[in-house]
Amino acid sequence: MYGNFSDLYADYLTYCEEKNIIKRNLKTFMKHVKKYKIKKLSIFECSFLCPICLKGSVAVHELRKLLNNNENNIENKKLIEKFTKLENEKAIHLELVKIQKNCLNHQQLKLKEKEMIIYMDFTTYNFAIIDFILIIEKKGKKYEMFHFLCQKDEEVKSDNSYVRYCINLLREKYNIFNENEMINFWSDGCKGQFKNRFTLYYFSILKEKFPNITFISNFFGSNHGHNNCDSEAAVIKKIIRKNEKINCEKIIKAKQLIEILKNYNWKKKNRNFFIVDIGIEKY
Repeated sequence: MYGNFSDLYADYLTYCEEKNIIKRNLKTFMKHVKKYKIKKLSIFECSFLCPICLKGSVAVHELRKLLNNNENNIENKKLIEKFTKLENEKAIHLELVKIQKNCLNHQQLKLKEKEMIIYMDFTTYNFAIIDFILIIEKKGKKYEMFHFLCQKDEEVKSDNSYVRYCINLLREKYNIFNENEMINFWSDGCKGQFKNRFTLYYFSILKEKFPNITFISNFFGSNHGHNNCDSEAAVIKKIIRKNEKINCEKIIKAKQLIEILKNYNWKKKNRNFFIVDIGIEKY
């Protein structure tokens, strides 16, 4: 266990000498901590899951104090400057994340009858099956889950066309936009999937088709995109592991997985599963 940041940095220097690493900077230090030491940390446990949110000023102060012992060292000065910059970025980043969480909490508490929140995210199972998870939250914490599964290959990718195709499929089949006045979309800021001109243009087209509905796109901050979709993905992965253990067979086919999920004894019947295999290129 490392009691303070000084011990951790001293261990890093020893590691550099052993591995003959000449370039010793913040990047290699972070890599060392994340790759080799994250499970051994005590008071710094989980602080490196988000590099910007390095657990705070105490840790940085410990390292700065250690480096100040040799102020004439140019390499140490550069490292101090980088940590100072990191502290400033962290403060701004955390403030934005805090505002964002307050905004989502406010939306959830003030949700009206004709309003909904839609969470979106992608995940993969066994590096072979893509799952676009879309969760609708209505007033009174009523949830409806939708899974759009397909086989991962070179032709079908988890990109913005997949998002638009699935939302359009849901709109046509379930009329989810009917009788609503406001829809808040929440997703991470992945530029290939959600935060791009194609998806935002698609939402503007929806606005033309449904002029009475206000569409709002919200993006979680970097490394802080955990939402209900991640919890839902964890549930599916648990079912996959359990099934693989019983049958001693790895699940790598989307159609095979969807049959397992449809036949599973769910406590709540609020999950819907679809196979997506054709027509994505049209969107």
